[in-house]
Amino acid sequence: MSGQKLSLLTKLRFLMPVILGVVIFAMLVVMPFLRARSVKILQDIGPSLTGHILAGSFAYEQKDLSSAIKYYEVAQSVNPDDPALLEKLFSLYMSAGEMTKASGIAPRLIDLKQDVQQARLILAVEKFKDRNYVEAEAIIRQTRDDPFSVFVKNMFLMWSAYGQGDDDRARAHAEALLDLKTLDTLASWNIARLYEALGDNMAANDLFIAVIQKNAMKGSSFFSDYMSFLVSQGRGDEAMMLLENHLPQKDKTPYTLDAYRVVETPSKRAKMSPAEGLSMGLMELGVIFSGELPAEITLPYLHQALWLDRTSDKARVVIGELLTGMGDESRALDIYGDVKAQSISLTFARLSEARILENLGRKAEAQSLLETFVEKENYSFTLQTLADFYRRDEQMAKAELIYNKLIDQLEEDNDSNWELYFYRGITLEQQDRWDEAEADLLKARRLSGNQPFVLNYLGYSWIDNGINLYQGLEMIKKAVAQEPRNGFFVDSLGWAFYRMKDFGAAVQFLEKATELEPDDPEIIDHLGDALWQSGRQIEARYQWRRALSLEDDATKQKEIEEKIDYGVIEDAAGPGPAI
Repeated sequence: MSGQKLSLLTKLRFLMPVILGVVIFAMLVVMPFLRARSVKILQDIGPSLTGHILAGSFAYEQKDLSSAIKYYEVAQSVNPDDPALLEKLFSLYMSAGEMTKASGIAPRLIDLKQDVQQARLILAVEKFKDRNYVEAEAIIRQTRDDPFSVFVKNMFLMWSAYGQGDDDRARAHAEALLDLKTLDTLASWNIARLYEALGDNMAANDLFIAVIQKNAMKGSSFFSDYMSFLVSQGRGDEAMMLLENHLPQKDKTPYTLDAYRVVETPSKRAKMSPAEGLSMGLMELGVIFSGELPAEITLPYLHQALWLDRTSDKARVVIGELLTGMGDESRALDIYGDVKAQSISLTFARLSEARILENLGRKAEAQSLLETFVEKENYSFTLQTLADFYRRDEQMAKAELIYNKLIDQLEEDNDSNWELYFYRGITLEQQDRWDEAEADLLKARRLSGNQPFVLNYLGYSWIDNGINLYQGLEMIKKAVAQEPRNGFFVDSLGWAFYRMKDFGAAVQFLEKATELEPDDPEIIDHLGDALWQSGRQIEARYQWRRALSLEDDATKQKEIEEKIDYGVIEDAAGPGPAI
């Protein structure tokens, strides 16, 4: 009996690599294939409610809104009285900007599930868009009375009253909006545009100034809007003086450039229509909430803003940013493509398009787009965007030339310029010009006030070069203290201990770094080195194999393969703590 067990164990040991190979093959090849095919498989099963819900949910997880909508449309047709299904489909329509479809099912959704704010809002917006203000007001008055809903309601009623020529009622809703003390900046600016439309330029100016003095909108599109207002009042000299005092660097951002253009090449300022006023308010709601709430909540406000005012390129840009953040880069590219020429938003759109193309691995297209755009829009912020692209693409010499130009143009070294020295320091370090790189990195540290990325890069570079080990270690500790969840900072700390031959501490921090950044081959490679130096060769080879599976660079792949075969041959751990 024992002989039979021994024979069985021997066979199992022999078969184990084969079994393991089959499992790995299934995980790496078969499962992804099935995952890729799952939507098609579910599509073929017929009008199954569960099947289409699962397929729709999967498509949504894959950021494929179009397919998600198709599956939920079928599911909803199978069970038309399910309020949860209808609400999900409505939400998908709103996120995708399918406003006509969303408004089409909104009444049914309200019948099935009474308290659906967005359903009532889109019906009101649809009536408003068609200038059917009386019906629009009747619908919006049925929304809830919580503070946020009351804010939206008063803003809506304010512009509706203006659309009907009832100036007194419009002013009454404006006062009610201000009395709410909610979203003061948005309320003040929206009301200022109403007062301007009513011809009360003094009251409009007071509200504009109140916001500007808070500095909440310095350098933003609101500041540019105020410059346009001043120019329209024949106060162009005052506008230029404000610009030079508050935004002295003309081409620092697209918004500052636009503000100067408004003053230098003035054009007629159009009177704001009711639809444009409400659109602006809804758009700014989306902008305010875009950094705080999920895209599914903010996108409906932005899409409704664009529905009201098809000329709102700013809404398109913000929608594009949210779609990019959701991972729906294809839709983002489409909406950026709709941004028209001669709009300030065009700059944002083209630069954002280039970043998406880069993220998708279409680097040649991204580079071509940026280079072509910079030829026409040769400003500091566009040049830096191109230089940053070159740096990320490891075209260090090209990046350095642009950083040199930008630094040479500086009138003085102030705190805001630290990034230029930091990035040029990186390009110099990557070209093995350490003395020049160190000078820039030290300057970036001084200007930035110990910004953690500067501390980490300089400290890591010192340690990797085997110099200033203790100073470098302290710098990295400060960076980690500021951002303890940054896996790259924690990796630097672990590597610092490795270079100082404290392999136990190195393993501890490098294991933490791989938890924070589980797919970074360099961090995993570092962990393998530390494990090897700690005498844990089996674990080291396991980590190196992980790193190899994730590494794309052929040279680095060869280095890792040699470690797997021979281990860490040379003592790469540096001179140790005796220094």
